[in-house]
This record gives sequence, C-alpha cells and structure tokens, in this order.
Amino acid sequence: MNVSAPKETPNFTGFVKFKCSSSEAADLKYAIKESLPDCFIFSNKKNNENRTYYILTDKHADKFLKKIRKMNFGDLRENLEKVFKEKAKKIDVEELREKIAKGRLDI
Repeated sequence: MNVSAPKETPNFTGFVKFKCSSSEAADLKYAIKESLPDCFIFSNKKNNENRTYYILTDKHADKFLKKIRKMNFGDLRENLEKVFKEKAKKIDVEELREKIAKGRLDI
C-alpha cells in the first residue's frame, strides 16, 4: 500500500500590503515569515513615517522574480503595483496581527 503525505497548499496566494512604522514592522515580518516561509516581504522604502509593506507569495512571488531580472530592484519595489498592473489587497495591521495570533494567515 502506497501512502503519500497530503499535498500542502499555501494559505496565502496573493499580493497584499499594509502600512506601519519600520519598528512595528520588524516584529510583524518575523511573525509573517513564521507563518508563510516562502513569502517575500519588503517595503517601498519611500521616506515617510509609515511605510507600505508588501507580502508576495505563489504566482506573485514568481512574477516578482521574473521582473527583478529585467529591472532595477529599487524601481520595482517602489512601483510594484504599476509593474504588476494590479492593486494589492490592503490589510490593517491589527487584522494581520489577529490572523497571525490565531494561526490563520489566509489572506
């Protein structure tokens, strides 16, 4: 009898953004990576108090990797929504924290 492990499916398959200060983001990024180890998390690096942080996984992460080969990383991260021709879903920091705490980061 051949028994195989169940195929894991990602609980996050998209393109999401949230805004917070860089000090607040440090803890959040760690917690997000714990929940979604294959994701990319980065900020737009624009100089303002609350930066926009993006979370990418699945097809969006693949798309990001393809684009990074063709353009400057700084330009890509500052114009990500324009390059993707798609708006990222917005999530409130408190909602993000709740989902992480409950173990249900299923954006």
